[in-house]
Amino acid sequence: MGAYLENAQHLRILRGKHDLDTYMVLILFNSTPNAALFHQEFHGKPFSSMSAEVCEIDFVEKVTFKGDKDVTLWPPCQKDLASCSICLERLEYSTGGLVTVLCNHSFHCSCLCQCRTENRCPMCRFTQTPSEEHSLCSVCGIEEGLWMCLVCGHVGCSRYKNKHSYEHFLETKHTYSLELDSQNVWDYTKDEFIHRLALNTDGKIVEIPNYVQQQEMGSIVKRDDLTLGKDEALALEWQYLASAQIETQRSYFEEQLRNLKIQNKAKIRHLEDDFNHLLQEKTNVSKQMDQLHNQKKALLKKTESLQKNLTEISKETLFLRTINEALEKNRESWARKMQESEDRSPVSAQDLKIQQLEEQIANVMKMIENSQGQ
Repeated sequence: MGAYLENAQHLRILRGKHDLDTYMVLILFNSTPNAALFHQEFHGKPFSSMSAEVCEIDFVEKVTFKGDKDVTLWPPCQKDLASCSICLERLEYSTGGLVTVLCNHSFHCSCLCQCRTENRCPMCRFTQTPSEEHSLCSVCGIEEGLWMCLVCGHVGCSRYKNKHSYEHFLETKHTYSLELDSQNVWDYTKDEFIHRLALNTDGKIVEIPNYVQQQEMGSIVKRDDLTLGKDEALALEWQYLASAQIETQRSYFEEQLRNLKIQNKAKIRHLEDDFNHLLQEKTNVSKQMDQLHNQKKALLKKTESLQKNLTEISKETLFLRTINEALEKNRESWARKMQESEDRSPVSAQDLKIQQLEEQIANVMKMIENSQGQ
């Protein structure tokens, strides 16, 4: 807008419901002539030399919202958005032009120009540029009733679906979550919606307490107190926020450490039991190995003895086989000789009987002679 930014009281950015690449900006000028000069200067001109799209500017007489009757065209009229979350000053037209982004949060134009948040709202981190991918619950994958953690970006479903966003809070103690449909921020510790968020010195998102909360917590910081400058008041406020967040994180991490110690003790006991069991098994295996070693020695001795016996038996068998072969040869030769002798001098059976009787008579005679001599 260039020099015309000083003449603009309020800018509101809108985006198409079905075509997310279509944007429209409503500008409230401080006077009709300034609005006419702005229309004459920029209507029909391209946005840049590299773009073929041209700027279309029309005068708007009235804006009507369908459905929700509580929607306000210029949000700073609401009490909970009466101050800029960047500079903490009141959102008044007298302090400069105002701008309302897509998530319905308002800031001073000069503050938003100096704030480099990569097309994200400085308060709730809502992305002002469209995303081609649809958001899904990172656990169950549903598309409705989604909440995004403002600390780590985890997307989960609401407690009216499968409660994955609330389960993420119970596991990580990340306090703030953004409802993607309404762009409102929920505080799980207080169980209520909040609208004022900022980053502390550690880069963590914390809620900026209002005046009543500071009085209840004993940390009163008056913006209109003449004794404190703006920087001192901010320093005190940031100190309170940092201490509160550090205390929350300390409690969370102490609980995590306690759980880890309990888990480690259980793991150590389990490992000790396993170690003792393995030692017992090692002792039993050693005993079995000794027994097997002794059995192996006995078997080796027995094998050597059997080997010796086998060698001796083999020698005896070879010797007997040689003798048997020699006898077999002699038997055949003696059989031939006997056959030849029988063929040469045949003896009858009577001759054999006579010879036997003569031998018997000779023996009887010797016995008689011996008896007479005595």
